[in-house]
Amino acid sequence: MKKILCISFTLAALALTGNAARTLTVAPQGGDWSSDATWLEGDSPTTAPTSGEYIELRAEGRSAPLIVDTDAYANSISMWGADKSIEINSGVSLTVGSTGMNLQNITTSISGAGTLTTLSGNLIIYGGNSNASAQISSNAIISNVTFRGNYFTDDTVSSVVFNASGSNTLTTKLQTSGKNDGFTVSGGGASIKSEVKITGNAKLGDITISNNGRLVIDSDNFVMNGTYNKVEVYASVIELVGGKSSPYSIYSKIRLNGASTLILTGDNAYTNLTNILFNSGNAWNKIVVNGTTNMAGLCVYDKTSLAQKTIIIELGEVAEGQDYVLHLEHLTTEAKNVSILATDSLTKTTTSTGTASQVVEGMFVEFINFDNGKVRLDNDLLTAEDWDHVKSDGWENFRLENGYITADRIVVPEPAQCAAILAVLALALALRRRGSR
Repeated sequence: MKKILCISFTLAALALTGNAARTLTVAPQGGDWSSDATWLEGDSPTTAPTSGEYIELRAEGRSAPLIVDTDAYANSISMWGADKSIEINSGVSLTVGSTGMNLQNITTSISGAGTLTTLSGNLIIYGGNSNASAQISSNAIISNVTFRGNYFTDDTVSSVVFNASGSNTLTTKLQTSGKNDGFTVSGGGASIKSEVKITGNAKLGDITISNNGRLVIDSDNFVMNGTYNKVEVYASVIELVGGKSSPYSIYSKIRLNGASTLILTGDNAYTNLTNILFNSGNAWNKIVVNGTTNMAGLCVYDKTSLAQKTIIIELGEVAEGQDYVLHLEHLTTEAKNVSILATDSLTKTTTSTGTASQVVEGMFVEFINFDNGKVRLDNDLLTAEDWDHVKSDGWENFRLENGYITADRIVVPEPAQCAAILAVLALALALRRRGSR
């Protein structure tokens, strides 16, 4: 019995040894990954972990920059105290495992001509608080950015910024077909504020943003190379920053799939003939226009249902030197389904032969911050009934005049006027009661 117990303890010890964690802590002076002097306690890292080994990369306090001079691996990267930097040399890579990067409350900068990558394509971001940030200017081959377990207050955001310049780029992993696969941003749910921002070179496949994520594209060198070149947004936000050499053109469409927002910031941030598809049943979707944007129109019909859909368009202020905020060729465009909304109508569908086939009762366009002159429209809506489906708080009688969507302000009586009206009504009621006697 004693021999059996002894053997059991020995096997357990071996099992623990095989899966033991190894912590690599950057010494105050920093240095090359391959140098023992770079690490506290003289630890000697290997370019790849042994079977079952967990490697945690740490930098405490005011550790100097870490230079990745050989292919390196860390299951997790955890840095804190003060802003940290990692430089990846040309021709080598730093691979992050399934635990990911703990941002804490600092900025971690990853730079150099080398490559940041992950084992599964998924870069996990966790632990961020107090405006934590990862600034990545090296090459990066990443398919997903996923935020988990972050700690936030109302005024903090945890962010990952891809700012590859020169010959560096952000790309997704390549499929065997030669096209890039998708790029996914997954937020941490309603309680977590998480943002991915692309400001440098990026070549991505189809994009999906979900779970209260936010993707900001503010790049002159952004290319989509996916199967469909589309953007799917689920309960999240995508922001396109304009004022670039040319507007962002999404070959297929941007699809807002409920509780989602497209923000167009700066001049002419987005243009494409198929434009934006609201594909959400009864859920709301919103476009926010902060600048001057020209678009062909809006795809508003979902082939699965004719249920009510309110398309919210929030308008910013007219910029200096401009006379409008939003310019549309059509208020609607064909969504290319079996039964589609008639062009320039919010109330009728049409078949492929052009014959009116069904009446839509629940399709509305609602403007926020509307004022006459803010929205140019090249083509009038088909009927007065269509215009009844355009609304904005405080406005009525929408119509097209001189190429602009125009409405009348709803007059709200002043308090003194209300008092006078009530007094007249009270007097009339009193006289009526006296006459009835």
